[in-house]
Amino acid sequence: MARGALCCVGLPCLAVLAALCVVTRLFAPRFIDQQISAGIRENIVLNPSVSRDIYDSFLNNTQSDASPTYMKFYFFNITNLEDVREKGSKPVLEELGPYTYRVYYSRFDVDFNFDGHIQYKDYKYYVPEPSMSAGSFDDKIFTLNIPLVGALSRIGNDYESSFVRWALGLATKQISSWSDEDAFGLFARRTVSQLLWGYEDPLLKQLSRFVDVDEVVAFFVNGTRDSEAEMLNIMNTGLKDLSEIGQYEMWEGEVEHEWTTHQEKVRGTDGTRFFPEVVKVDQAVDIWVGDLYRTLTLRGKEVKDFSGVEVVRFELDDGVLIPNAYYDQSILGLINVTKPMTRAQGAPVYFSLPHFCRSSEALKNGVVGMSCDPERHTLFVDVEPNTGLAIRGGKRLMLSSEFGPAFSQVEPNVVQTVLPIFWVDGAEEATEDQLDLIKDSIYWAQDVSRHTRTASLVGSIVFLFLLVALFACVTIRAKYIRRKLKAKQDQVTQVEMQTGPPDRGLILDVDVEAGEGGQDMSSPLVRHGSVLPTSRPIDSALSWDLDESGIAINPLALESNNSLRSRPSDRI
Repeated sequence: MARGALCCVGLPCLAVLAALCVVTRLFAPRFIDQQISAGIRENIVLNPSVSRDIYDSFLNNTQSDASPTYMKFYFFNITNLEDVREKGSKPVLEELGPYTYRVYYSRFDVDFNFDGHIQYKDYKYYVPEPSMSAGSFDDKIFTLNIPLVGALSRIGNDYESSFVRWALGLATKQISSWSDEDAFGLFARRTVSQLLWGYEDPLLKQLSRFVDVDEVVAFFVNGTRDSEAEMLNIMNTGLKDLSEIGQYEMWEGEVEHEWTTHQEKVRGTDGTRFFPEVVKVDQAVDIWVGDLYRTLTLRGKEVKDFSGVEVVRFELDDGVLIPNAYYDQSILGLINVTKPMTRAQGAPVYFSLPHFCRSSEALKNGVVGMSCDPERHTLFVDVEPNTGLAIRGGKRLMLSSEFGPAFSQVEPNVVQTVLPIFWVDGAEEATEDQLDLIKDSIYWAQDVSRHTRTASLVGSIVFLFLLVALFACVTIRAKYIRRKLKAKQDQVTQVEMQTGPPDRGLILDVDVEAGEGGQDMSSPLVRHGSVLPTSRPIDSALSWDLDESGIAINPLALESNNSLRSRPSDRI
């Protein structure tokens, strides 16, 4: 009996506790996840109240604990220049490098707009890193004379008269032969520093009297605050709409750039931050690549692990590389930026993946020395999916130009060739401290949420188990009570079958022993202070009736009862 009571009281208490676990499972993880999302949003949306560390990292990367950015340049040196010029042979290329620079940026004149935009000016400057380089920055490279190719292209485009073009071509060839000892027709020998940061070209200085060209050609600029004073950038912070976070709306003072067939609108992120909801495998994201004056689409390829942090790797989407007249692309893998890249002075300029990876075989077969290695030559960004922040990136692009019979005034024997000039590996990755911050904050909170779900799930299972146990306990108890009642009823039924039903006013809990053949029952058996008097033998042949409640009525008992009622003195 005590165990039954404990069962019926203890199990409901445990069930209540388990029910609390169910409620916790329904609401606690959701609350924790909401707090995580709110904390992430607070730290990735740029605004005046953002933490000082985050704001400082936006302004510049000169702090001692800042994530370093490096640019590694690999140049292609033509080793058979004479055969290329005289016999029309394929250029045999030797890759030299890396020549490494550390890249610093600085943003100034920052202004937050409460409509969810930030505007600022910025510049980059590059510091040589000899310890990370495989040669001197004064190494000389035999390559295409980009200024001359640009000038000849400008002449061909600006002058309709074939005679004028021919005359200027001869003049260009003559000038190049005596103005520069490092010039060899369409080709030149320049140092790494000259090719990257520019130099005053003697040929351009002479040609500027006939053609509108700049005397200095440079593919990169070591910026200063003054040099970028008018280059305004406007970016969406995601304050009003998180899906717009990091989206450029103006870049270097321009909202669009002119291409042959259209005006390319500035759009896409800077590649450092993305809307977290799109950081998934097979999902496409757009980044604005200023060096290409256009948007590139990246697509999530796979989930990877970087020092204990889960990231989604994004790589260049196939659609960017296929021929597309909208972007003046006619060859697989070759991104044509000749039109928008005005600083190339009209020279054909193409970008591709290094060593013509994922490009037409014709490009690879046009030169000797290409060897595509997907591990080294793939452009990628690794993005942490909870924050949408880029954790690691490799901006890997190759710059090429072109020469051929169109320049026969200078080089009559060369064949049409797309010539790689250099490729760059822009490498950046988060520091260990930055990775630990993700693991110690976001991952810790997610672990709490996950454990809460697990504990709540166990509680839910226990709750169901206890409900079943409680039901079983009640069922067993009910059966026990029914057995007790049935046993008592059976006892009463046995008495009634032997003696007949007692008077309703009498107590029924009596024991009667009947004799054989109508035994005299005149000796009453007293129990509980009651007596069933009778002086009549039992006649089993009597017929029995039922009263209103369904109890059998013995006719002899009725007669006895009537006698008892008329003789109260007989009652004890």
